[in-house]
Amino acid sequence: ESDRVRASASEAFRQGRQEEALQMLQDARQEEPENHQLTLDYANLCLQAGRLEETERLLEELPHDVRNETEALQLRALLDFSRAALDAPPVEELERGIAANPDDMSLRYRLGAVHVLNDRMEAAMDAFMAILQRDRKFRDDIGRRSLLAVFDILGNDSELVQRYRRQLFNALH
Repeated sequence: ESDRVRASASEAFRQGRQEEALQMLQDARQEEPENHQLTLDYANLCLQAGRLEETERLLEELPHDVRNETEALQLRALLDFSRAALDAPPVEELERGIAANPDDMSLRYRLGAVHVLNDRMEAAMDAFMAILQRDRKFRDDIGRRSLLAVFDILGNDSELVQRYRRQLFNALH
């Protein structure tokens, strides 16, 4: 039954019926509180709906072992990038800011986050790699951590991940 609800909620969300989709998953979660896939689906839809605090709360409520599964790690990464890109100016403006001040790691990070959310992963990884190469200490090595987060999002089988994993290794050694 939960698989049917998950599929119906996903379709409703895709059709623009966000509140209906969220309510369907919320009701299913109440009926099956131990079904963590329902929580992950609900958190994913909350994230897509821009409900960042609710997404955070849902991820934090998951058992530790579930939080470290691929889907939860992907959602966490997307949540972090969503927060970084919140109220970000257009890409062109971010790029102009970086051109004017190449050492502005905050702009580079925001640009990378915006690229992730726009599914421009190679451009995002370029931005994060530039941070790693210019300032490893910036925000506790966020360039490297962001690259690893993108790797989680794309999966280890991706040719793009393998290429950037080699670049990361070379940059670190």
